[in-house]
Amino acid sequence: EKGKEDAQEEEEEEEKGDVSETESELEERMSKMSKKEKEKFKRKLVEKQAEKARKIALEKRLKEDAENLKRMEELVISGAGNQDDGEDSDKSIDSDDEEALLARKQKQKQKYKPTFMYALTDEQRVEAEKAEAKRLFEKEKAEREAAEALKHKEEEAINKAKNLNAVKLDGDGAKDGRYTWSYANGKFDRTTTDKPSKLEHGIEVVIPKLICGRLIGKGGATIKSVSERSKVVRINIDETKGGAGNSLLVVQGSESSMESARMLFNNAM
Repeated sequence: EKGKEDAQEEEEEEEKGDVSETESELEERMSKMSKKEKEKFKRKLVEKQAEKARKIALEKRLKEDAENLKRMEELVISGAGNQDDGEDSDKSIDSDDEEALLARKQKQKQKYKPTFMYALTDEQRVEAEKAEAKRLFEKEKAEREAAEALKHKEEEAINKAKNLNAVKLDGDGAKDGRYTWSYANGKFDRTTTDKPSKLEHGIEVVIPKLICGRLIGKGGATIKSVSERSKVVRINIDETKGGAGNSLLVVQGSESSMESARMLFNNAM
C-alpha cells in the first residue's frame, strides 16, 4: 500500500510538472519539498525540457523536409514540361540542320538549368535533432547556472551585512565584560574586557610583529583561509599601530565566527 501511495504521489508530481507555472510558483512549490524530492524534481524537469526541445527540432525538420519535397516535385513537373516543349520545337527544325538543333539544345540547357537539392538521411536527421536538443539544453543549463550563481552571491552579501549589523556579542553590557582575545605563550586565548572598543561588532588585539608573517601566510593564504572558513566579516593586521615591536589585529563579525577564527589562527601557528 505504501508503494502504491508513493507511485500515486510521483504521478501527481509529474502531472504538476506538465502544467505551465511561473518561476515564483515553481520556486514556492519546490521550497516545500525535501532535498531528495527537489533533486528528483529538478532531474525530471530537465528531462522534460530536453524532450520538448527534441520534439520542437523534429517538427521543424519535418516541416522543412515537406517543403523541400514539394519544391522538388514542382521542379520535376516543370522540367518535364520544358522537355516536352523542347522536343516539339526540335520537330519543327530540319533533321539535317545539326547546327540549328545544337544551338536550340544549348539554349534550352542554359534556360532550364537543373537545381540540385540535398536531403538528409534518417540517420543524419536523428543526429541533427540530437545536436539541436543538446545545444538548447546546454544553453538553458548555462543560463540557469548563471542565475543561481548571481543569487548565491547576493545571499552571501546579505548574510555578511546581517553578521555586521544584527549580531549581538555574548557578554555585551553584562557584568563579565565584552568578548575579546588576548595573546600569550604563542596562542590566542578567549577573554573579556571592560575597556570600550571602537568597533561595535569586533575586537582589536595587540600582537608581536614577529607572528604577523605566520598569521598572514605565504601570499596571504593563511589569513584568507581563516576569513573564509570562519565566516567573519573582516580580518586586518595593521603593522603601523600597536606600539613598538607590535601590530594591531582587527577582527569583525559575530562572536561565533570570531571564536572560529581564533581557533583557526591557533592551529595555523
